[in-house]
Amino acid sequence: MDSFEAREILALYRPGDTNRLDPRMAEALELARHDPQLAIWFGQHCAAHVKLPMDAAATIPSATAPAKTGQPSDADEHIIPLNKPALFMIGAAILLLLAAFLWKSFSNPPRDPFTSYRDRMARLVQRSFPVKVALTDQSLIRQYFRSNGGPYDFVIPRSLEKFPGAGAAVMTWHAQPVSMFGLNFGVNTNLYFFVINKSTFTDQPFPITNQFSRVGRLMTASWSGSNYVYLLTGPNDTTTLQNLLAQQP
Repeated sequence: MDSFEAREILALYRPGDTNRLDPRMAEALELARHDPQLAIWFGQHCAAHVKLPMDAAATIPSATAPAKTGQPSDADEHIIPLNKPALFMIGAAILLLLAAFLWKSFSNPPRDPFTSYRDRMARLVQRSFPVKVALTDQSLIRQYFRSNGGPYDFVIPRSLEKFPGAGAAVMTWHAQPVSMFGLNFGVNTNLYFFVINKSTFTDQPFPITNQFSRVGRLMTASWSGSNYVYLLTGPNDTTTLQNLLAQQP
């Protein structure tokens, strides 16, 4: 997730929403902890949704106002006027409390790197068509990966070798190259296959074996080989991906 995407997600955030945070919102909040510019923007966004008592001076009597008929009460003698400096201090105090609240929200442990990677890639293909070259021959796709610094000597399940390609791209995740190509799975249906070096996930227990997880509108399957971690996205149907991966080498 980049700062632009995080800002779009955080624009929906309202102070006090912690009980309804979805994984994407939690990831955006975590990114704001480490991105100073995003953190400044987010603080301003939250402050805009905190109602400061700027009209309090109009509703609280001033100590210099004419006394009402009769003797002033003790309460009247202790009324403190809220001038602009006082209102500023109240606003600052509210913002400090908000900052403490946000820090508590941000202190939740982040998701493991592999889960973040999987969700990022699966959501990417749901938002756009991220291919950079319109190649259909899988051998040419591998040549493209090799020429552009992406993993290319990976092993693809035999069941996927028969599908024509639907474009390819080399992208990065945490400065690591990711090879991605589409597969024409039928009318208006593409599979997307991602390959990244296994050393990217130093804290991830391996191997991963046919791990299925739904991300948005897609089902994903993940597994690892000797050198790479593989991710396949397809229709929101576990059985379809299970059948495709049953023929893995």
